[in-house]
Amino acid sequence: MGYRGKILVMGDVHADFGRLNTFVNHKRPDLILQCGDFGYWPRYTTKRERKGKTRLLPKMHETRLYWCDGNHEDFEALRERKNDEVYPNVFYMPRGSTLELPDGRRVLFIGGGESHDKAWRVEQERAGGDKIWFAEERITPDDLARLPDQPIDIVVTHVAPREFTVWGGGHDMLQPDPSRLALSAALHKYKDRLSLWFFGHYHARIVGDYHGVRYFGLNMAGRSDWWIELPAAAQSA
Repeated sequence: MGYRGKILVMGDVHADFGRLNTFVNHKRPDLILQCGDFGYWPRYTTKRERKGKTRLLPKMHETRLYWCDGNHEDFEALRERKNDEVYPNVFYMPRGSTLELPDGRRVLFIGGGESHDKAWRVEQERAGGDKIWFAEERITPDDLARLPDQPIDIVVTHVAPREFTVWGGGHDMLQPDPSRLALSAALHKYKDRLSLWFFGHYHARIVGDYHGVRYFGLNMAGRSDWWIELPAAAQSA
């Protein structure tokens, strides 16, 4: 018998941890794979705190959540983290890290992407707060050099490779993203075994196929199509 648990893939959370906690309480999945813009800003005061309320944090219970960085995270805080479990049962997956699922499939995480709203944000060195951007948001040649030399079944990213049609969000119409070209290299590196690819960022439901790789773009928290159940592994002939 194969693995019969529940594994979900989730789009951008943007620190909407109240909605995330409600979702986890209702669905009770075993695992969540999250596609970046999780909303990791531990050093900055939230709107709730400014109103004198307690900060909302993820409460996963028995669910384990694995997330890659998007373009809207506090990269300085990520650099300073003591370990990858940034909240109980919430695990940051650095670029190039892998996770073996209970059914044996191997998931690769490659976070990062260009901020399409960078013109309305300020660079980290010049200002603080959660309206900043970091140069680390881009996927770099060093990131690609750290990708593992092993077969990969599933990839989780924030933005999509250039080969994927992202008609839903249209962010590339505002500003071309060099990180998409970097992900194209990853796509061709793993294409022989790769079957599934998930991404967020574009805040739209996107479905397509590229030479046998099924890809899914997910919406953001609170909108329709912001999560999907991970398709089961193909049955052997």
